[in-house]
Amino acid sequence: ATLAGHGTVVRCVAASPDGRLVATAADDGSMFVWDATSWTKLRELPGHAKIVRGLAFAPAGHLLASVSDDHDVLFEALATLVRSGLDFTLVVAGEGSRRSWLESQALSLRLAPRVQFVGQVDDVGGLLAAADAVLLPSRWEGLPLVLLEALVRARPVVASAVGGMADVIEDGVTGTQVPPGDAAALAVALEQLQRKADRAWRMGRSGAERVRERFTWPVVIDEFESVYDEVLGFATVTPEAPEPPAAKGSTK
Repeated sequence: ATLAGHGTVVRCVAASPDGRLVATAADDGSMFVWDATSWTKLRELPGHAKIVRGLAFAPAGHLLASVSDDHDVLFEALATLVRSGLDFTLVVAGEGSRRSWLESQALSLRLAPRVQFVGQVDDVGGLLAAADAVLLPSRWEGLPLVLLEALVRARPVVASAVGGMADVIEDGVTGTQVPPGDAAALAVALEQLQRKADRAWRMGRSGAERVRERFTWPVVIDEFESVYDEVLGFATVTPEAPEPPAAKGSTK
């Protein structure tokens, strides 16, 4: 559809239950929220165009994002995708002592310019929202906040089955788990995401629901309180009812 007076071809991607607010995505990748009663533009959402302007490159194919510390296995998996004829751009966010070595590895595997090192990204939320998939192929993790941030944005996630990530992701339902250090399994998972976009979309939505049900601050606080109550013995204590006031004239 083309919005009158705006001249931009857009598609509706979401609407509020009452129909008053509508989110649209344009062919150029920009995303906006509109007041549907007057078609007044209210605010811009982080979309591909906004992220690309900030990163100063144009992604080809699927836009993949990774903020993991373990990229050597990921690069091996991506080399397999290249040989399979699949197109993608991987954005590697963050700084570290291994960056120059990883850049050399990307060159040796002929992944440039498909792999873009962007350094420290202040708005990692915008990058996650723009990505077609978020990758966390770590050999060890606790429960990284970036995993929850990606899931709550309904991004398809591929992560190693380690640490707290294995507790959050139900394989094939809320995301995809792969054995740590297994480049072949990671390549298969990434290819499935790209070839079965509808399945990836469903996992992203299920992941967002899981995070909202189990990992919001009110839920986390309630669970912490339950643990403290159990440790301190409060969970088995029944509060004593106050004694009723004595009747007037009682000799008690």
